[in-house]
Amino acid sequence: MRFDAAFYSYGHPDGIVPHFSGLSLDRKAGPYNLFIAAAQLDLDLARSWMIGDRESDVACARAAGVRAILVKNAHTDVRNTSAVIVAKDLSDAVQHIGVA
Repeated sequence: MRFDAAFYSYGHPDGIVPHFSGLSLDRKAGPYNLFIAAAQLDLDLARSWMIGDRESDVACARAAGVRAILVKNAHTDVRNTSAVIVAKDLSDAVQHIGVA
């Protein structure tokens, strides 16, 4: 497996640096970065997966039409998630994608 690109939001709603504080299109749960990745890398979002450890990751995936895998951790409530799959760790998530 290899990574073709990485996308990151520099801003934060509670940031202290004026240019990097406040609302931003590229922060999750908004799907902006997934749409940019799809355009740059010619991805079929309907056949793509997003792995995350927070419900905002699942919401981002849903907003972009991507299937979501939620990795369990201290912050997750697996009873109230809309993720397609709940995985015990990153390795487990990757295994689910491999058989899907």
